[in-house]
Amino acid sequence: MVAWQLEAVVERAGTFRPDLQGFKDIPVIRAPSEDSLELVEPISISRKWEDQLQYEIMISGKSFPLGSKIPIAFKLTPLAKVQVHKIKIFVAGRPLDKQYAGSQVNVLAGGELSSEDRNQARRDAVRRRQYEALRLGAEPEPLPEPTENLLGDIDLGLEKYWGQTEIEMNVQLPTCEVMEKDRMKRLVPDTTWK
Repeated sequence: MVAWQLEAVVERAGTFRPDLQGFKDIPVIRAPSEDSLELVEPISISRKWEDQLQYEIMISGKSFPLGSKIPIAFKLTPLAKVQVHKIKIFVAGRPLDKQYAGSQVNVLAGGELSSEDRNQARRDAVRRRQYEALRLGAEPEPLPEPTENLLGDIDLGLEKYWGQTEIEMNVQLPTCEVMEKDRMKRLVPDTTWK
């Protein structure tokens, strides 16, 4: 961590008059040039996780002022019966905490069903399993227990629920005032280099 401090010295004339000295911590916020196009280019990550899940993450820039929101878009495509229970955002090495309220999450496509839609999907899955069991002359396979899954109810075996989930988040960064009140909430960027 780099700390900046202002030192003031008042040299007083005279034999028995000591000099006065004072120190004041100075917060320095490094900001990139407004002309820097490199920092407004989006960050795009697209990967496949063990043939289970294809994911894409798009962050709309590389630099954001304190107190603003960071727009992040996620596309999650299941390639198998996989579950995603939560997405965690870390800012400066710390998980996003409750004190940064104001973050927004919007599910644009896919995602968990409403309770009414989930009940309908489960009824559809029961009918399908009963039909298959009748066709094969066997007992219907029981439904899995309902679980929270950001990808929706893909474990029911109904192809119409196997789709892409798109989520947009606007992640709230803390303000200087919030960080000044509580030192534990401070974001300190790493300024080391080789």
